Amino acid sequence: CIDLTDSEAGHNEIETLNGFPSLMSLELLTLEHNRINQPEDMKQLKLCRNLVELKLGGNPADEDKLMNHSSAD
Repeated sequence: CIDLTDSEAGHNEIETLNGFPSLMSLELLTLEHNRINQPEDMKQLKLCRNLVELKLGGNPADEDKLMNHSSAD
């Protein structure tokens, strides 16, 4: 079991969150300046139940669109 509370994954050319692990302890995730283009991928982050801060700026998909999908049911 991984007890990770924050992750800096900016500037890594990440294109998708498909297969992103369910990190229950994760509170902060930085995904700025990657290549995330599919807002639907954000739904994967719902499995990170303790996530309180998500940074998505600088991705091809509009940040507002990404945020809306991360919180949508």
